[in-house]
Amino acid sequence: MGISTASSLSIGVSAPFALTKPYSVSERNEEAAAKSKQIVADFQKEAKKSPIDRMIERILKSHKLTKEQFDALPREQKEAISKEIQDAIEQASKRKGGTSAPGDKANVLV
Repeated sequence: MGISTASSLSIGVSAPFALTKPYSVSERNEEAAAKSKQIVADFQKEAKKSPIDRMIERILKSHKLTKEQFDALPREQKEAISKEIQDAIEQASKRKGGTSAPGDKANVLV
C-alpha cells in the first residue's frame, strides 16, 4: 500500500515550501543587503534628476515611450510631445512663481 500525496503533505509543511531549500541566516542577510544596496542606488539615481528631467520622463511614460522610442518617432509626433512637455514646464514655472514674460517659451531639448 503506497502513501498518498495527501498524507505525505500532512506533516505540517505546505506543498509550495516542501521543495524549497531552506536559507541560512547568512544567506538571508546577504540577500537583504543586496536588495538594500539596490534600493539606495535607485534612490540616488532618482534624486540626481532635475525636476524637468522627472517631468519629461513622466510625460514620456504617459505616452508609453522610452527616451529611445521618443527619439525614433516621426517629426510630427515628436513635435506634439515636445509641445506637451514645453507646456507642462511653463505651467510648473507659473505655479512656482516663475518670472517668464507672456509669450516666453521654454527651450526644451528632449
